[in-house]
Amino acid sequence: MNRDSYQQDNGAAQAVAILVHGTFAGDDRDSGDKWWQSGSDASTHLQSKLPAGVRIAEDTEVFHWSGDNSERARNKAATQLLQHLRKQESRGIEYHLVGHSHGGSVIWNTLKLATLSKQSLGGLRSWTTVGTPYLQHRSRSAWNALNLFGIALGLLLLRPAFNGVRNIGELALNAA
Repeated sequence: MNRDSYQQDNGAAQAVAILVHGTFAGDDRDSGDKWWQSGSDASTHLQSKLPAGVRIAEDTEVFHWSGDNSERARNKAATQLLQHLRKQESRGIEYHLVGHSHGGSVIWNTLKLATLSKQSLGGLRSWTTVGTPYLQHRSRSAWNALNLFGIALGLLLLRPAFNGVRNIGELALNAA
């Protein structure tokens, strides 16, 4: 599709809504049946609800990431999304980001990455997350009180658990 087909009647470029899928929804194809793919029932329905001057991403504008269920995969996707947005920025295209589930985490990580690396996202007009489990991932310290409690409880229950297994073994031997 050429750039001219992305123009409004008044000649201004249309803004694009970039859909970012969540965990386990990855696919390498731009078009398909998944909600975020161009031509899907969901993206067609979303397009019908958007105001004039905004359209759903098509062709090379569609964003892909692995969809793997790990913080590492989401961080990698954030870097990829930032690179994807830089292309939009260089073309002067305004955009909106819509993320479902961990797609929202990818968007959040992208915005943090852009801020930390002082990369302006002047074309960003809005960002929305739907059903995102959390926006910040924080690891607990190994010396966290909850971890220490779990270790202490485990040690306290170790002897009774061992005795229980020994008693069951003795019962099994006596029954045989």
